[in-house]
Amino acid sequence: MDNIISALTGSPVLIGIGVLLVVLTVLTIALKLVKVAVFIGLVLAAYIGWLHHTGRQIPQEIRQAEKQLIQTSQEAGKALKEHADEAGQFVSDQARKVGDKLSPEPAPQPPTPNP
Repeated sequence: MDNIISALTGSPVLIGIGVLLVVLTVLTIALKLVKVAVFIGLVLAAYIGWLHHTGRQIPQEIRQAEKQLIQTSQEAGKALKEHADEAGQFVSDQARKVGDKLSPEPAPQPPTPNP
């Protein structure tokens, strides 16, 4: 087990790939949660529309849930944007570092004869 950990932490390429996989996994989960939240919001909006169309009174609990949903979604959107920007910057920095370590030094150009 120690050999595996030392091999993984000793290679900047593997660390970069691992970081990239973690960031992509977190963003994928966040996007799926956003899709679920949008679906629930659409169902709630359809329910409220149906209540309004039939002339029924919208329950106070639904109104409170609607206000809380709007507030929470705005806060979550701000936090997600902030962390996505930070994650993107971190990944690009790590990719640049790995690319610098992997790219070979440019070979010196042979002198060209002057005619």
